[in-house]
Amino acid sequence: MAQDEPRDDDWDFFSKGPPDSLRDAGYKNTAYALGELVDNSVEADATNVDIMMLESLQTSGKQRRWKIDEIAILDNGHGMDPFQLRCGLKYQDGAAQRGWARSKTGGKKMGKFGVGLPQATLSQCKRVDIWSWENGGPETAVWTWFDLDDWRGKIPEPTQNPIPKHWKQSSGIWDDSGTLIVWSNLDRLKWKTSQGMHRNAEFQIGKMYRKHIKNGVIDIKMIAVENKSPYNVRHTDRDKDGVIDEDEYHEWWIRANDPLYLDPDAFSGNPPENPAFEQAGDSQEWTYEVTDPKTGETSSQKVTFTTSIAKKSTRAGHGFNPKTHLQALGGAQPHGKHMRRNMGVSIVREDRELELDDGWSQGRNVAWERWWGAELCFSKEMDHIFDVTNNKQHAQRLADVRSKDWDYYREDDTETVKEIRDRLKLEDYGTWVCLDIRDRIEKTLSLIRNQLESSSLVKKKTRNQRHKLAEEIASQKMKERREKGHTGKSQR
Repeated sequence: MAQDEPRDDDWDFFSKGPPDSLRDAGYKNTAYALGELVDNSVEADATNVDIMMLESLQTSGKQRRWKIDEIAILDNGHGMDPFQLRCGLKYQDGAAQRGWARSKTGGKKMGKFGVGLPQATLSQCKRVDIWSWENGGPETAVWTWFDLDDWRGKIPEPTQNPIPKHWKQSSGIWDDSGTLIVWSNLDRLKWKTSQGMHRNAEFQIGKMYRKHIKNGVIDIKMIAVENKSPYNVRHTDRDKDGVIDEDEYHEWWIRANDPLYLDPDAFSGNPPENPAFEQAGDSQEWTYEVTDPKTGETSSQKVTFTTSIAKKSTRAGHGFNPKTHLQALGGAQPHGKHMRRNMGVSIVREDRELELDDGWSQGRNVAWERWWGAELCFSKEMDHIFDVTNNKQHAQRLADVRSKDWDYYREDDTETVKEIRDRLKLEDYGTWVCLDIRDRIEKTLSLIRNQLESSSLVKKKTRNQRHKLAEEIASQKMKERREKGHTGKSQR
């Protein structure tokens, strides 16, 4: 151990402050909170993560629907010993603070702040139970817990306690080592049903871990289980044939969601061609000298910026005919709607997305903005430069300068832009770096927008030409209706 074990009176859940103080930790939704736990699994060298949802059928008046009672996150990572398990539940007392290496392979160091597990947990529920084992299988697991409604001021010392049978039978990834985290008393879930959770969380989690999924680092699955004996995996007989097919069970692999649309295996809404985009030039690399605020050591850190642009077939859409269509069809089709949800610059830290910042786009109603993708990647050594939040959802300083120019930081009317740059580089290096990156991003995006505008799929027509084309299309549609036997008082 890097430090001596604390005295018994040091085992408060938080080092200071009341237990309720961090329930409003700023997680955008349940998917981001789950992402914190997946981070821990990835760092522990897990290759599989199962997100299991225990559901019961509830009745309200004439309505009956399934509702999530508990959520369990299971991984096959290397697990924790009793002391590490207890520290993991304590606020700001994680592996990074203790100087422990979670990953035995030496990589995948996403954690830094020591707040992920307790902060993510309290943002969604009041009680958490954790089992972890380092070898010998789940039968050797040690267990501890925390409950806001049963606050005793201390984190209980881990003891051996059997893992509930319904969790053991609901997953196939139980291994020699691993960790199981169970959330209950779920009073703050964003989505209340397993289908709603899957539909919404897959989009976000698949985007957050797209690089890990693509590279085969980890597989993530969501599973819905009935909260009654024998605790079967839920299913829906969609075709009403009395036979439950494999795709009718409520088990879903999380698919990668690539906002650059360069990964042919990622889910993208069935575009006419896959991959739907092509890379717009080579990736750009920008190097900055960064000083660690804790150690004072300076190192060269690279920031990588990659952009992509939609292929013409993607923008055209299925069934597009330039002779008969007034505009491209892609935007209104499933792939176009998928791309509209992925508008903006993807901010990626340690191969894991923090957020998709749509503030870089010109607005969701601007047609061509969905047809480009952008990704900014950096390491955790740049956290203080970008002012990364401790819940790993936002790069605050980069967002702050997004809509500002150098003149905004002018101290007096005589100061030139060069003088502003030089002064900020000395006085506020983080802001200088973010402004420099802002300029580079805007320049690149401007070129891409010009390319999209100059490669319009539909040639501009005069008003008379558009009117004539509309009449031809209407006449053809009326002819098709008459041939099918449709008649009416009006043939508008």
